[in-house]
Amino acid sequence: MEDSRGESRSAPLAWAALLARWVEVAKASRRLPDDGDGGRWKRSVAPVIELEATILALGDLASLPASHRAAARDLAEVSVRRAAEALHAAWGDAPMPGELLALEDQAIVALRNALYAGLEELFWPGPGMLEIPEFELGSEPYRGTLAVMPPGSLAAPGEPVAWFAEREPPAVPGCERRPAAVPRQVYRGLDEKGRFTEDLVAPLEDDLPPGFPMLVPISLGGTAIGGFPMPREEWLAMQRMAMGGRETLTVRVWG
Repeated sequence: MEDSRGESRSAPLAWAALLARWVEVAKASRRLPDDGDGGRWKRSVAPVIELEATILALGDLASLPASHRAAARDLAEVSVRRAAEALHAAWGDAPMPGELLALEDQAIVALRNALYAGLEELFWPGPGMLEIPEFELGSEPYRGTLAVMPPGSLAAPGEPVAWFAEREPPAVPGCERRPAAVPRQVYRGLDEKGRFTEDLVAPLEDDLPPGFPMLVPISLGGTAIGGFPMPREEWLAMQRMAMGGRETLTVRVWG
C-alpha cells in the first residue's frame, strides 16, 4: 500500500524481514560444537549476523521514505541491544574476541550516523557576507534533525548555514540546499583581540579544531537539544565588531 506521496508503507516491515532472514540463515547454516570456545562461537553466530544485517540496513536508511526512518531506527536500536546482550551472554566470563567488540562498536556508530540519513545542507552561495535574518523554525521546531547559524550571524560564501534531515530547513532568503554526506560545523577563528581570522568548515565527528562553532544544534532525531544564545541584534553587533572592518572572511574546508 502507498500513501498520497507514493511512499511504500511496507518498507519498515521489509527491513525487519531482512534481519529475520539473516538470523535464520545463520542458525541453519552453522555447525559448531556446543562446549568451550566452539560453543561460545556457535552461540555468537546469530547475534553477529543480526549486528551485521542491522549495520547494513542502517547504511541504506536514506532510501526509505523520511516518514519511515524513525521507526526503522527504533527497530535497529532494539536489534543492536538484543544482539549485544546475546553476545555477552554467550561469552560470559570469558574474554570476548576483539572482532566481536569491534562489531558492537560499529553497530553503535551506525545507529548514531542513522540520525543523519537523508542529510542536506543549506548554504550561502554569495557574494559577500550574509546577515542571517530572523526566521521561524516552524510549527514543529524540534522535528527531525537541525543545526543552524543563529539570526544575526555573518555567513561567508560557500559555507553551510544549516544542516537538516527529516524536516524542512529554515527559510533563509538567498540560500540554497544540497545533499550532505556528513554534518559539518563552521569553526570561526579568533585572534588575541577577539577579532575573526578565518572560517574552517569541518566534519562534526572529527577531532575538535580551534575556533568558535557557528552552527547551533536545535534538534537531533526529534529530540530538542538547544536554542539561540541571544537576540539577533545583539549577536549581529558582536559579529560586526569582531569583523574588524573587513567585508569577508577566508573559508577553508577540511575533510
